[in-house]
Amino acid sequence: MYFASEPCNTLAVSRELLQRIRERPELTWLALVDSAFDFGESGIALSHARHFLYDSDELSDLLAASPFLIVLTSNDEKQLRFELAALIRHRRERPMLSFIGTSSTARAVNENFQLYCNATTDDDQELILRFADTRVLPVLPDALRPAYWSGMTSLLSAWIAIDRDGLLRSLPVNEYRPQLQGRFQLSPAEFEKLVTQSEPDAVLDVIAETNLEALPEKDRAETYRKVADACFLAQKHKVNAFPDVVALAYLALLNDGKWIKSEKLSEMLSRFEWVPGQLIDRLADFIE
Repeated sequence: MYFASEPCNTLAVSRELLQRIRERPELTWLALVDSAFDFGESGIALSHARHFLYDSDELSDLLAASPFLIVLTSNDEKQLRFELAALIRHRRERPMLSFIGTSSTARAVNENFQLYCNATTDDDQELILRFADTRVLPVLPDALRPAYWSGMTSLLSAWIAIDRDGLLRSLPVNEYRPQLQGRFQLSPAEFEKLVTQSEPDAVLDVIAETNLEALPEKDRAETYRKVADACFLAQKHKVNAFPDVVALAYLALLNDGKWIKSEKLSEMLSRFEWVPGQLIDRLADFIE
């Protein structure tokens, strides 16, 4: 698969994480690993006990691909260095790793996270909220209502993800807030935000499946940003047919993304001068 994120500098990221852990020695530090990215392959070679987020009646069928928490050995710096380096190397360019500091226990954090794994919509559709995937995680503080994000992070003092650029990114957490009461039900607005935020990765998946040569091996995070620009342009001009969004993404990948920013293109889209589903036929006019 193609992931629009960069590998880490293992040494630099390990050092920065180690420093952050040193600054909060009173906390229990956990790694959250999304093992769906290891499905069918060998997983991380650490022997730590694993607290599986999908270890529940509702999600037991997905247990083999469940995200899990492990407790880091924060009171032994040599062992901690080894664990951090092993986790970061194993991640490679995959969006599967974040770190949590908590005054609680791994079991309690896991039980609280389980409340947010399985969401429903207003029309009773069920979906898995894959917040261990660090493509999804950074959008949640904005996409979810404050009560949900506060509940999800109610036991956390720190949550640090490795972002698309292979760098550490701290998420806002709300310690000692009430936990979830009742069902985890997404409003139409929340659902729409999550779908909108996930669209660039969905487009990249389609391109990777059908024309992998169009996606560069290097500068993957920048590739994501170009495709995200195309998706934003599509939303702005109400380009709703998915093949048309993919066509704009292809244009964004050409000429260093300059064509997707042309005024001529914006004017054409504003005037709806294309047949829905066949925008690619019009885009040939913008390739000089």
